[in-house]
Amino acid sequence: FSDEVGALVFDIGSYTVRAGYAGEDCPKVDFPTAIGMVVERDDGSTLMEIDGDKGKQGGPTYYIDTNALRVPRENMEAISPLKNGMVEDWDSFQAILDHTYKMHVKSEASLHPVLMSEAPWNTRAKREKLTELMFEHYNIPAFFLCKTAVLTAFIDHLLH
Repeated sequence: FSDEVGALVFDIGSYTVRAGYAGEDCPKVDFPTAIGMVVERDDGSTLMEIDGDKGKQGGPTYYIDTNALRVPRENMEAISPLKNGMVEDWDSFQAILDHTYKMHVKSEASLHPVLMSEAPWNTRAKREKLTELMFEHYNIPAFFLCKTAVLTAFIDHLLH
């Protein structure tokens, strides 16, 4: 047996989230970046359902993935963690990563290096915050951010 484990590739765009193992022909998962969010009501209660991912204590409940997003829910708002290709809402962005690891990768984050796409105009501050999140929260062994244009050129080269 080999000690080598596959790197994970995350391409979290404004429209879809694609993730999978490096070297495979297609992503393991592809679902909308838009997620449903239900904030607690004034009386402190919330509509808890099995497929909701509860945020931080007292925070919103997130409904992620195509099936969960399509179910109408009282007080649910469709949001996107990204604006112009850059992360604006870090809590919902982290909820997407949590969901992807838990429901689709089904492996410990600490076992896999991560390659993640980023917009060419991403700021240094957002890049640093993302790097900190990946190392400190997910405890990944290695992290590489790559511009989307570079990844596009790479796949184009592979196809021709």
